[in-house]
Amino acid sequence: MRLWLIVLGTLPLLAVGSGAIAGTAAPPQNGLIAVTRSEGIYLIDTQRAAKAWKLPGSDDLLGAAAWSPDGSLLAVDSWNDDGGSVYTVKPDGTDRRLILKNAFEPSWSPDGKRLVVVRGSCDAPYECGGDAEGISIIVTVRADGSDAHQLTFDHGNENDGAGDPKWSPDGKWIAFVQGDGVVKLVSPNGESDGLRTLAESGSNLAWSPDGSRLAFDTADAKENFKQVIGVVDVATGRRMTLLSRPGTVTSVTWSPDGKQLAYLASAPHKFLGHCGEIPLDLWTMGVDGSAPHRLSKTVYGQPSWGTFRLTAGDL
Repeated sequence: MRLWLIVLGTLPLLAVGSGAIAGTAAPPQNGLIAVTRSEGIYLIDTQRAAKAWKLPGSDDLLGAAAWSPDGSLLAVDSWNDDGGSVYTVKPDGTDRRLILKNAFEPSWSPDGKRLVVVRGSCDAPYECGGDAEGISIIVTVRADGSDAHQLTFDHGNENDGAGDPKWSPDGKWIAFVQGDGVVKLVSPNGESDGLRTLAESGSNLAWSPDGSRLAFDTADAKENFKQVIGVVDVATGRRMTLLSRPGTVTSVTWSPDGKQLAYLASAPHKFLGHCGEIPLDLWTMGVDGSAPHRLSKTVYGQPSWGTFRLTAGDL
């Protein structure tokens, strides 16, 4: 309890770093990284020797957390026997609000007014012949939980399922992974505007801050199908390897200023537990591969690097 009092006592000194809008002089400022561990969500400060705070009340929030563009909220999913639900919560753990049931994997629109989430296409078993969820679909919803709008549809094909949606920073696209692993783009208006294939396989999607590139986990056929992080230029379709290293590497995200990467990686041939689980640590480095640095051990789920940061007076 004493630890929580210390944490909460420091939080009023935290400030929200505003994200830059196209045409403004100041670029977005790098804030805290949100990650999920087995016991909840942690916020990690890259400027203070990787000091970490557990988000109060996050023991049941075991999905990946996503920072809102202005750094004022985290969107998270919580799981129980009835499935997943999406919530928003402030960085000090207060003002937790249910946004949508039967939903998970939230990602924010660039203006912070809407979320894109994954839902089951059925809300009740009788709707899908006994299947309580059906095929997963992509839906957008207002940040208050209203005005849900379906983007992808269940056409009766097993590959219709969709997951891991990520809203592009320029607002033009929502990237997602189709049921067969293909990475696609859909307009925020929905399927009626058409779908675009960006990569034949991928997972753990992440946009660059300027919206020009999309990164994802993939296998490199030239390297005996070793897992790497690839990146594709959205305008040209040109694809290259963004990050490759010995051992497992996964779940990259860009810093808000676009100059650094955060990612999860394991030591080569290091395993944990009887099931062969690989412990993944949180790392950062420059986008040119310089200055790799381990921030935290044993992290689960894709990190989210936001603009919420400490003030100078608290350093």
